[in-house]
Amino acid sequence: MTTPPDGTGGARAELSMLQLLLEVGRQFNQSLDFRATLATVMDRVVSALSAERAALFLGDEDGEPQLAAARGMDQTAIAAQDFRISRGQVSEVIQTRKGVVSSNAMQDARFAGFGSVAINALRSIMCAPILYRGDVRGLVYVDNRLQAGIFGEASLALLSAIAEQAAGAIENARFDTMKRELIVVLANAIEAKDLYTRGHVERVTGYSVAIGRALGLPAAEMRDLETAAVLHDVGKIGVPDAILQKPGRLDPEERAVMERHSALGEHLITPIDLPRRVK
Repeated sequence: MTTPPDGTGGARAELSMLQLLLEVGRQFNQSLDFRATLATVMDRVVSALSAERAALFLGDEDGEPQLAAARGMDQTAIAAQDFRISRGQVSEVIQTRKGVVSSNAMQDARFAGFGSVAINALRSIMCAPILYRGDVRGLVYVDNRLQAGIFGEASLALLSAIAEQAAGAIENARFDTMKRELIVVLANAIEAKDLYTRGHVERVTGYSVAIGRALGLPAAEMRDLETAAVLHDVGKIGVPDAILQKPGRLDPEERAVMERHSALGEHLITPIDLPRRVK
């Protein structure tokens, strides 16, 4: 296990902290699977801070913190029902929007009224809020129930920096989810408008993804391929129902209108933040 930032090491410890921050930032920026990234980041936090456990909580619709990822020193997941923490400490961090660190919580006067500290035999504990534009979106928590004196102010500074990076990643993940939901809504609107091709988008998407997997495309390209497949007929929303639902063959003028749906689709999705190859 690596030496914690508050131990001896000076410049080496600072370099280790910077390397961790760079790695965490890279993980958050490059990964397409936010939840999987959380597990990786928590593993690195446990190792770098000599923690026993690390967890990241995200606020639900009511602002209550819910466990999103929890990891132990053996790099295995910890189930929510098995992760006992100081709820009083968590509440304090949320209310004050400030991080808290204690080298020995069992003897820390600030936590004298927190029964969970004694019940769970918590010693070294640390918690930093995840803030986005002043709002608490969650928090990062680490502890060590085995040793006191593990964490200090330098440790808290590092954890707070990781929490700041997590805030941006959480917001990006939220906007990405909203964007994908909007895409599905658009596709469903087309399917509802064109009864003849109902189920077509789903089939095309399924075939496209299967082909992409067979070709061994990387994750980023697979995601773009799936998005493009879902959106490929979105321009039909601008085609008159009389043409879309005509039971017989289209005449030349009607066919010309229908053939313009791809250009119209490109125009419709231009405002959406999508990779150029999708558009």
